[in-house]
Amino acid sequence: MPTARSGIAAAVVEGRIYVFGGEGNPSTATGVFAENESFDVATGTWRSEVPMVNPRHGIGAAAIGDRIHIPAGAPTQGFGLSSVHDAFVPRMPKRRAVRADKMSPPMSDEKEVRRFDLLSRSESGLSFVRERRGGVMRVLTESELADFDDPKPCPECAEQFGCEHFNCAGEAMLSDAEIETDVVETWRPFAKEVGVSRQDLLRLREIEEREGEYRVADGATSDVRMLELVLLLNEAR
Repeated sequence: MPTARSGIAAAVVEGRIYVFGGEGNPSTATGVFAENESFDVATGTWRSEVPMVNPRHGIGAAAIGDRIHIPAGAPTQGFGLSSVHDAFVPRMPKRRAVRADKMSPPMSDEKEVRRFDLLSRSESGLSFVRERRGGVMRVLTESELADFDDPKPCPECAEQFGCEHFNCAGEAMLSDAEIETDVVETWRPFAKEVGVSRQDLLRLREIEEREGEYRVADGATSDVRMLELVLLLNEAR
């Protein structure tokens, strides 16, 4: 494992073991790690993933559907308590943008795509649903039902967390024609390979190459999509 640590949590999704957090970090005041690394069982290789938003140790991890849930733990080394509950979405395979003229127009509220099919609803307020991707049956409360369908799925393919039409920030990908005209030559091969949104072009301005790898520039405002772009750029080197 690239980062030695204790008090981690791990979960498996589609042949990859994801390892989160831990303690024993001499580089931070809290002594905990934000590292999230995954191991490909088929190839025997590790890679870095998007770091934890709330670094903790002594945590648990459970893979449910397309998310890994990471509840509780402690934010400082040693004994502690936390009520934080994060959810991590494993990266999708690299994808290319599709032509805008091949995309269907946004669907109206009446025809809104949902992540599930509602099968029935009980008098006590429970909803019996079936996931459209995978066919898993679930029983959800009203609040769980709202969370389960958030963010709204892509109207094209019903994927919620990044697809060939939208990135993980919910931003529309540029078409091939837009990439040719709007993306600077430096980033054009990368944009064609993985797909970028118009907002991604602004993010790429805040990414620099230092010491043989891409990093977020000092002082730049970062979000999850920015970190994903950095990881994808380093993988494409």
